[in-house]
Amino acid sequence: MENDSRASRALLASGWRVATVWECALKGRTRPDFSEAMQHLVAWIRSAEKTMTVRGR
Repeated sequence: MENDSRASRALLASGWRVATVWECALKGRTRPDFSEAMQHLVAWIRSAEKTMTVRGR
């Protein structure tokens, strides 16, 4: 996870926006409905927020 954090910080420092989608958000027992996860991503893309995370429930 340290590599993930380092990569996210580097991307943000370079002016990128960073969305993290955890595997448990797409498959597994705790995943949200797929369309719900995608709605969160679409809302983030349309926003000015720099970061977002989609996780399982």
